[in-house]
Amino acid sequence: MLGGTRWMEDHGFDPAMEKTELVLITRKHIPTVVPMQFGSEEIQTKPAVKHLTDGSQGISSNVGSKQAYGKFKRAKIMQKTTANVSGPIHNALRIRNIGGRTSKEDLPERLGSGSAKGGLKNCVLISYGIRTRTGVLPIDLMAQEKKLVFERTPEVGKHIAKKEARALFTQKWQQRWDSDHRGRWTARLIQQLNTWLDRTHGEKNYYIMQFLAGHGYFRSYLYKRNKVSSPKCGYSEAEEGDANHTFFECDHWVDLKHRLESEIGKVTPDNIVGLMLQNEEWWGRVSTTVCPL
Repeated sequence: MLGGTRWMEDHGFDPAMEKTELVLITRKHIPTVVPMQFGSEEIQTKPAVKHLTDGSQGISSNVGSKQAYGKFKRAKIMQKTTANVSGPIHNALRIRNIGGRTSKEDLPERLGSGSAKGGLKNCVLISYGIRTRTGVLPIDLMAQEKKLVFERTPEVGKHIAKKEARALFTQKWQQRWDSDHRGRWTARLIQQLNTWLDRTHGEKNYYIMQFLAGHGYFRSYLYKRNKVSSPKCGYSEAEEGDANHTFFECDHWVDLKHRLESEIGKVTPDNIVGLMLQNEEWWGRVSTTVCPL
């Protein structure tokens, strides 16, 4: 467990041994309840990790339990027989307890990287693209926002404190979003985070999320996942059958695009989200158009 200890030290964590629990996850048929060295302490691994739930149910065991394994097994079966129609979750993520002592402002964005093998619990790893599409602040900015709201509430009231904090950390998030190399298709569609996050309409379904992500049934994406033999569009000779080609360039879907443009005006990757945000009717028309793709 030297790797786990080193990772926590590099990220400013002071491991609290009295809170730390380990679960050994392996496909090998070997004993999983064994003593392991964690730093200078020897800790006995457990068949389950206990954590506080979001509700009032107190302490529950999830990782390693038979119930959790059963749910996991059923989910894997469903995954093989049905399409991924759920998309990323829309509910806001919550910061949960970690087995260590740290302040919220010190939480790194990639809170969970490198901890899977040691079974360190309640870690979050989620890309900027998914956070943008679902409207969830990066976890470190979320923690700093909550801290600022707590500090400012006695002075200006909770409503104003929350509004000021969200404006400040949305601006910081925008700076990261502009400079990040990941999720660039989503960044081309959603250029201004404040208008996207503050919209008053726009229910995100599977097809909208697939279009915004460039994932799903697009050939270029399936090719990267070794699901098809070629990234080329199935209807034309385009080298990349991606979301941009399929929606904006492919001759097979040109009638759908022209019908949409007759209703809301000229659409391009740079303005389509802005048009969707104009009103709920236009959002619905774009949603209807992307469904057959």
